[in-house]
Amino acid sequence: MRAPLQLPGSTMPTTPVVPSTEASEEKFALTKQQFAEAQQALDIAALNGIVFLAETLKKRSLLAAGEIQDLHETMTKPLSLPQNAANPAVQDAHHNLDLLFSGLLTVA
Repeated sequence: MRAPLQLPGSTMPTTPVVPSTEASEEKFALTKQQFAEAQQALDIAALNGIVFLAETLKKRSLLAAGEIQDLHETMTKPLSLPQNAANPAVQDAHHNLDLLFSGLLTVA
């Protein structure tokens, strides 16, 4: 097994942390609503991080417009699937991603 990557000066954990739904609910005694809200907040944080990283790479000329379009397609494809597309929350997320990525494509 290969040793985890440690970036110089990094304080982030070097091994992936995969939270267990069962353990989280037991440890924190979350209601279903609290768990759903926490999941939504984590999803938003992850999306913001991805878009920020893409913007930073584009500004440094390390990410081309075509790659941004591919990233957008990859991220929105699951939202367009029939079992997801009718959900108003998914539609809202899809719309927000469209706006974020269109902004990325216009960043100088």
